[in-house]
Amino acid sequence: MKINIKVPSAFTILLGLTVLVAVLSWFIPVGQFERRIDETLGREVPVAGSFRYTESTPQGPGDVALAPISGFYDADSNQANAIDVVLFVLVVGGFMNLVNQTGLFQSLVTGMTERLKGRELFLIPAMMLAFAVAGSTGAMYEESLTLYILVIPAFLAAGFDRLTVVAVIFLSINIGVVASTINPYATIIASTAAQTAFTDGIGPRLAVWAIGTAFAIAWTMRYAKRVLADPTRSLVNTDDNQHYRIDASPNGASRITAMQWLVLAVFIAAYTVMFTGVLVFDWWMAQMSAVFLVASIVVGLLARFSEQDIVEHFLEGARQLLGVAMIIGVARGVVVIMDDSQMTDTLLHSASMLLDGMPKVAFINLMYWVQFLIGFLVPSSSGAAVLTMPIMAPLGDLAGVDRSLVVSAYQYGNGMMNIVTPTNATLIGSLMLARVGLDAWYRFVWPILLFMTVLIMLTLSLGVL
Repeated sequence: MKINIKVPSAFTILLGLTVLVAVLSWFIPVGQFERRIDETLGREVPVAGSFRYTESTPQGPGDVALAPISGFYDADSNQANAIDVVLFVLVVGGFMNLVNQTGLFQSLVTGMTERLKGRELFLIPAMMLAFAVAGSTGAMYEESLTLYILVIPAFLAAGFDRLTVVAVIFLSINIGVVASTINPYATIIASTAAQTAFTDGIGPRLAVWAIGTAFAIAWTMRYAKRVLADPTRSLVNTDDNQHYRIDASPNGASRITAMQWLVLAVFIAAYTVMFTGVLVFDWWMAQMSAVFLVASIVVGLLARFSEQDIVEHFLEGARQLLGVAMIIGVARGVVVIMDDSQMTDTLLHSASMLLDGMPKVAFINLMYWVQFLIGFLVPSSSGAAVLTMPIMAPLGDLAGVDRSLVVSAYQYGNGMMNIVTPTNATLIGSLMLARVGLDAWYRFVWPILLFMTVLIMLTLSLGVL
């Protein structure tokens, strides 16, 4: 007898995790490290050796109910949490729908299908290599959510499935983050907090990046070839493909009109301005949202839409991404419960006690697993770096392990957890945009996790020897 087990939705999984963490807050003793302002980082960092147990703050039903709301903004201080990312996603959704209404995407997809007939697989290594570079350098992460609306119809027209798109975009970016080289939100912050140069240890990280990226590309192409040969072997429900259908038949409109060329120029310019602002002028979600809001108006005017059509198309696009926007706040709610219960410092202290006095090889490999688990609690690369490096780097000195290796262990562990943890809003957002379940994602990605773990532990062991 066949047993069908239905995996809960991402919302249910995250709400369940919120309840679980709240229950644990009643049983785990809590404490805190003292904090000081690090002038170089411009942030508060924990002080090594300052941990003290404090009175527990268990989280009750009211805290659980407020957690998803607090994931958007702090209900007590009214400070933003994920609300800026949510607003960015909604604005980009409106922008993408306005562009789609001009017929530009249909023309691009049809033209691509005609030109790449029989060579569709070349898309995968080219795009994954570019995204892996973007992840390693910090050029892209949350911003990748804006690409699915464009890439999914193109890949479906080429004969791939939606899971392949998540692998091409999300997985390749995260392999880059795992083996970050000059990522300012991971490598540079962690190295600064550990008081070591970010160039130290860059050679082994480049090797992990190259080998890991090559394996991820090979595994994704293997899966994509299987789907091309037999669509029934896809790990996702092909019925959902109708949601993204764009007419890419030979009779479709493949010639780009003058108006569409102008819209394409605005589309490219919007992304160029966004990335330039982030990399050069330290822009973040507010400025990025403003760029796409202005671009939406320009696209509407170029397409000669009426004022009412511009507003309706924009709101319809935002509505299509409402589920993704909501899940970002709910995912952040799990972290809110963890922070409010003061469990994070306790677990960090326990991990540091476990690592203290270990032999070099055991120390650096266990450090990787500690950082992997901390990545569940603190999925933010910069947040995990600021939290852990001031405590873990001095432990490396005591164990005779170079601080650059401690930084590498943090990067590997935090990056690997972000590939699978439902507390990573970018993962959950990517899966929701592509209509891919967590179960399908785990079935696809587990061989890559196994390969990367062996590669990382071997590299760290050789590093200390």
